[in-house]
Amino acid sequence: MGRILADADELPDSVVASSAVRAETTVRLAADEGAWPTPIRVTDLLYNTRPEEVLAEVAAEPDTTARLMIVGHEPTWSALLSELVGGGRHPFPTAAIARVDLPTDSWSLLQPGSGELRWILPPRLAAAVIGE
Repeated sequence: MGRILADADELPDSVVASSAVRAETTVRLAADEGAWPTPIRVTDLLYNTRPEEVLAEVAAEPDTTARLMIVGHEPTWSALLSELVGGGRHPFPTAAIARVDLPTDSWSLLQPGSGELRWILPPRLAAAVIGE
C-alpha cells in the first residue's frame, strides 16, 4: 500500500495513527515501503473510539496539512466514512485505504456530509495491481 500511494502521487502530508500496535506497525511499514517523508503522530484517541471523536482529533490538525491520513479500526472507520460523505454503507476491509476529498481549507471547519468518496482500495486489489 505504501508503494502504491507513492507511485500514484497520493502521499499524505501528515499521518495520525491509533496507538494500537497493529495500526502503528501497519502505517510505519507502509511509510517505509513507499519511502514517505511524512510525519506520523500516534495517539490513544483513535483506539476504541467513535466517529465524532475522530473528527475532533482531525479538527486539531494544522491547516498547513493538505492531505491527512488517519489510521484506525473497524467498525469506527466504516461509520466515519459514511459520516464524512453523507451516508451510505461503506465496508472498510482491514488494511484498506480510502480517499475522501473534503471542501474546506481548515480542518477545524470540517462538516460531516461534505466529503466526496474518490476511491477505496482494498489490500487484495492492491496486491493484484503490484503482482504480489
